[in-house]
Amino acid sequence: DGAGSAAEITVDGEKKEKLTSGISSVTWKVTDMTGYTVAENSKDDEQWKQEFINRKIKFDLLEGEKREDCKVLTLTVEAADRAGNTQTVERKIIVDQTAPTWQWLEAPEQGAYVHEASFQVKIQERYFVPEKALLTVSHDGTESVLPLSGNGNEQVTITKVSDSQEDVQNPVDYTDEREIVYQLTFTQDGAYDLALDVTDQY
Repeated sequence: DGAGSAAEITVDGEKKEKLTSGISSVTWKVTDMTGYTVAENSKDDEQWKQEFINRKIKFDLLEGEKREDCKVLTLTVEAADRAGNTQTVERKIIVDQTAPTWQWLEAPEQGAYVHEASFQVKIQERYFVPEKALLTVSHDGTESVLPLSGNGNEQVTITKVSDSQEDVQNPVDYTDEREIVYQLTFTQDGAYDLALDVTDQY
């Protein structure tokens, strides 16, 4: 999520048959990709030393644009009981405040007459999801909304041309320089109006 949003943690220490000592403390911290601690609670915070805990905390997430290392944060929570047993859980937090951008490549001018209409659209987005990239095609009084994840319809064929970071295995390793190109080919005569709406994953 973006700036001003918050993450929530719930620690549940509800009494169970084999739980005899109770939770003595809970500590948490958020670190960036360099290991720098972005936020943490105090180990002396009495609110986190109740015998049975079931509560939530919130902390602000830093703006991703300000520090590249804050694009991916790690949340670490450690709970300890009075017998000295501990358990640690880690979760990745992705900060995404950058909206997708896109542009037509070698597209005909507005109102142009062409014999063959085939051109490309280039999308720049770190967390691109083709199902959330919707092409609206108006043709001779009919309107269709087509996700770029599909092949199009009888009026337009959609073909993925390239993804500059296609080999990335883990989504947290994408960068803002990622570019995806699609080819659009129009197969029927008539006038076309086009609109593209791109929403990223987060």
